[in-house]
Amino acid sequence: MHRIFLILLLAIPAAHADSVYKWKDKDGNVMYTSEPPPANIKKETIEGPPAPTEAEVAESRDRTRKQAEYVKEMQEKRREQEAQEAEIERLRLEKQKKENPTVVIDNPVYINNPPLYPSNRPYPGRSQPPVNKPMPNPVPSYPLEKR
Repeated sequence: MHRIFLILLLAIPAAHADSVYKWKDKDGNVMYTSEPPPANIKKETIEGPPAPTEAEVAESRDRTRKQAEYVKEMQEKRREQEAQEAEIERLRLEKQKKENPTVVIDNPVYINNPPLYPSNRPYPGRSQPPVNKPMPNPVPSYPLEKR
């Protein structure tokens, strides 16, 4: 495992040492390649950033180590806080059980009462809306007896 890491570490500076070439192809498209273009094409060489110095590498390792320590410290604080919150919740539930014991009904009794909420029908107590019938004439249509 360490050998693979060492090989990769040695390959990184070689990747930084490669030049990048910028040139235009015959259609006018700008091309960026790590291999030089054909000899008859005008090219521009773009140098990559320089390899980091030993001081920069050591500083980066130190920052990474400090950051890892900080992450571990924050994770430990979070675990402690979660444990405290769980203990507080456990005590609260225990207190609630003592104050309000759970009632268990062995034989429930069901009463068939109408619901206490309105039905979804638009006209309570009726299956259909009222029909608008004409009012009966107050005067009877049959002849009245004269007295």
